[in-house]
Amino acid sequence: MTTVCEYTRLSLSELEPLIANPDKLNDFLYENAISQRTLSINIFWHLIHFLLTSDAWNGDEVLKNLVVGGEEAKNDVGFNESVRYLLPNQVKATYEVVKNITSNHLWSRFDKKAVTDAYIYPIGYWSESSAEGSKECVIRLL
Repeated sequence: MTTVCEYTRLSLSELEPLIANPDKLNDFLYENAISQRTLSINIFWHLIHFLLTSDAWNGDEVLKNLVVGGEEAKNDVGFNESVRYLLPNQVKATYEVVKNITSNHLWSRFDKKAVTDAYIYPIGYWSESSAEGSKECVIRLL
């Protein structure tokens, strides 16, 4: 199983009806799966979170919001995954914290042993060649 993280930019007027009626989320996600408003960080979600927070699942609340935080709108939309969202004030706070972090600065925090010891997804992936390939992907995403 591959876990993929996707982010879709919505206005508050688009988000509120989905929060009120989470059963409509699957249809919305399917209709917007390939959209200019959607960013997929693929399997690198956990690594990006770890590089930002230095923690596998927690860390600074604002930084945590960028990848694994937010409010849960619906649980188990398939593959035991959930849909989470940030409100505009949370998006702004997160942006203010990360706006000056460059991809090279973020990657400078990569430590193969720390990533392996923290069981960062995908577990067992962090060989020398995969780390170099991951670096290219993460820098391109950011």
